Amino acid sequence: NDDDALDLFKKTLPSTSLLQVQVSSREVLRQARQVLSADKRGDFRLDLISLAMRGKKSRFAQLGTMIDKLAIQLGKDQVDDDRKKEFCTNELDVSEDETKAMLRKKKELETAISEGEGAIASLKEEISSLTASIKDLDNKVAEATELRKQEHVEYKEERAANAAAKKIILMAKGRMDEFYKKKKASLAQVSSHRSLESDALAPPPETFDAYTTKGAEASKVTTMMEFMAEDLEKEIVDGEQEEKDSQASYEKFVADSAEKRSTTTEEIKAKERAKAQAEETVLKSKSMSKAESRKLMTQSEYVHNLHSECDWLLKNFNVRRRARDDEIDSLKRAKAVLSGASLD
Repeated sequence: NDDDALDLFKKTLPSTSLLQVQVSSREVLRQARQVLSADKRGDFRLDLISLAMRGKKSRFAQLGTMIDKLAIQLGKDQVDDDRKKEFCTNELDVSEDETKAMLRKKKELETAISEGEGAIASLKEEISSLTASIKDLDNKVAEATELRKQEHVEYKEERAANAAAKKIILMAKGRMDEFYKKKKASLAQVSSHRSLESDALAPPPETFDAYTTKGAEASKVTTMMEFMAEDLEKEIVDGEQEEKDSQASYEKFVADSAEKRSTTTEEIKAKERAKAQAEETVLKSKSMSKAESRKLMTQSEYVHNLHSECDWLLKNFNVRRRARDDEIDSLKRAKAVLSGASLD
């Protein structure tokens, strides 16, 4: 209002004595220019107003309008700066958080890739080891099978030999028994006839004694043959039992090996599935890591541009606001000078 303008005008004038005299329009303009020029940080628009005050046809009303418009514009500029500062502060904070999240995610992906590749390498070694164990097991089964075949052939050959030897021994024993049986019967008949013809007892012929000796020796031979046949029969029985035991052991070994082979094969299949899953995870993680790297590049570029746009404002915000306040104050004081003048 007029009272405020008058007070401001009084403060602006060099001395109170000037209020008691009527000043010329030129003097008023000079004083107003002096007020505007007092602000050394003013922008060019203040210089334009100050330049307008130097014109010969300067009109106070027009100058006042110019001052009002500039004051309003400076106020709008400050509002824009306030909004821009708020935007920059918030956007920089959000961008920083997003960048940290991206870096954290990329690190997690890189860790997953490293762990996945390590797991794949371990699974490959385990699969290779299990495959080698199956091959080794197959070789052992093949060796055991070949050995069993050889043992079975040897068993049949030995059994056949023992059976043939037993048969021959028993056949020989039988013939010897038959021979000595007939010989004994013949000699006994001859001895009986001689005893009937002689009234007195006579000693047996020498041939009989010889036969008796040979008969005893034949008995020992046949007994030995019986022992030999029994030994051969025992070897045949023991061989059969040993063959059964060997075959049973072989069949158990083959069955156990087959079960172990089946278990190991299933284990290999499980590890193959785990390896395939790990490879798929690593592949996806690498793809995601590349995508995350591209996002980080875009984010880095955006943050760089954001700093280029905001850093100067944030750094000079308070200086700009004080300068703008000073400019507005200078405009108000200059208008007060113009409004407080008494013109014809």
